[in-house]
Amino acid sequence: MKKIICSLLAIVLLLGNFSILSFAEEIPMSENFKRVLNNNGELEFNWAPPMTIEAAENLSNVFMMEAVKKYGHDFLYSIDPQSVIDSNATQCKLTLSNNGTEEGVYIVPLKFNYKESKVNQFKSFGEKLSKIKNIRFEDLELLNYWVANPTEWLLSVDLNIARYSKEIKDVIHNKNFEINIVCEGGDEDFCAGNYVCTLMLGIDGVTYYSQRITATLIHRLYIPSGDYNSREEIITAAQNRVDEYFGKGVAEVTKSHRWTDSEVLELINGYKTEQTYGIDWSYLNNAVGNYLFSLKINGKHNLDYHEFVILEDDSKCKKPHHKTVDAETNISIETNNYVPLDSSISVTKITEGQEYNEIVSKIKVKSLDIFDLKLFSTRKNDYVTKLNNGTFEVRIPLSDKFAGKDLMVYYLKDDGTLEEHEVIIKDNCAVFYTNHFSIYTLTAKSAGATTPDTPDNDSTPIVPDNDSATPIVPDNDSATPNSDGAQNNGSAPKDDNTPSNESNGNIILWITLPIAVVVIAAGVAFIVIRKKKSNN
Repeated sequence: MKKIICSLLAIVLLLGNFSILSFAEEIPMSENFKRVLNNNGELEFNWAPPMTIEAAENLSNVFMMEAVKKYGHDFLYSIDPQSVIDSNATQCKLTLSNNGTEEGVYIVPLKFNYKESKVNQFKSFGEKLSKIKNIRFEDLELLNYWVANPTEWLLSVDLNIARYSKEIKDVIHNKNFEINIVCEGGDEDFCAGNYVCTLMLGIDGVTYYSQRITATLIHRLYIPSGDYNSREEIITAAQNRVDEYFGKGVAEVTKSHRWTDSEVLELINGYKTEQTYGIDWSYLNNAVGNYLFSLKINGKHNLDYHEFVILEDDSKCKKPHHKTVDAETNISIETNNYVPLDSSISVTKITEGQEYNEIVSKIKVKSLDIFDLKLFSTRKNDYVTKLNNGTFEVRIPLSDKFAGKDLMVYYLKDDGTLEEHEVIIKDNCAVFYTNHFSIYTLTAKSAGATTPDTPDNDSTPIVPDNDSATPIVPDNDSATPNSDGAQNNGSAPKDDNTPSNESNGNIILWITLPIAVVVIAAGVAFIVIRKKKSNN
């Protein structure tokens, strides 16, 4: 009887579930849902599939914030992270809240665009990055962020200050991976800011690693220790550091443009005992003169939060060092001079086309490497083309073809002349210095550079690294004369020690003849033995 009741209950439950599922499937999906799906009805991401609940939560947070940015705060899309893990990242439960009212819940398939070969590489970085819970910015690093884009408010959906983090860049060896942050909340208070974010690391537009992290900004600038008797003397010391790094006329240190001295003192006294937002404001006890200062960028006070206090500390008065390394070629660029600290190297190897041919026509050599080097700042949304003051150090790892050779780097100027850059060999890299970026050619120094009217005496065809390219043959005749003085027309000259075709034939005959005799003898012996056995 119990078995019958249990069976009936099971049937009822199955029918009930079937009815609910059937009813859910019959409800048409609204256009608000469809617009976040691709043409195949999939929720598509340029991510590696999340395999942990933490990674699935990060994906959900980023998806929700990006949808808010695109569709507004009235439409809140959310992914159930557990449904992603339970399905092995093949589907998820998608919910939409429209103006506070749930519009529906659907199970939708997931699609991830990524390269499996990259997953383990970023996994190794992730193990180290996971130990970083907070990234902090202050002094010239923070001013660098302000100067690169002085009109953009800090708290936004895309908080690209993560690209300024020295801690993160040290872990990934300064490679030009894409470092992004989506801010989920935070606040910018008196001389400080703190934000809760999702950090994403990837390449070629694909995220391979993510984690939760906080970003803290401390609005303080350091000056050398000394006896400062007035605000003007403090400003002069601060301005000297700013000008030394940014160059004159870029940023100006002024007294606070919106607070009186008495208001500033009240603020400092009120905050210096606070420890809110994860920030310890006790550093305000050391604010020189209890003054507050503002940064005027390109002649304007752009945003109110460009304010800071000044502290004395010789050990902290350092210029930020910037280095960026191309993940594909390992070519690197670094400098101690001002560039936006999120600037990332871009390398294109040129092996054909008009630019290639123009350079080859000027530099006639056996082998060369031509690179188009660029430096791009996401914060500035522009390329860094040159330094007005200072130089970049460029390092190009050497291939075997350049081993043991004296090298030179050439830049073909707009007027058709060649600009030479001396090369120093360090750690198996060709190192040269420049103040601008463009197309540079690395080649052997001994080959020299010639004008198009002066052909190179070397008769060897110039062959670029790509195997499919057609060799470029110099104008002078490359045929080699034989011993009789006649041209050999490109065929290899005969050596007296090289066997002729006739002698090669004799050798083959003497090798194969004994083998043939042995085979025939073995065959005869086999026949004789068989015959004797049949007679017996």
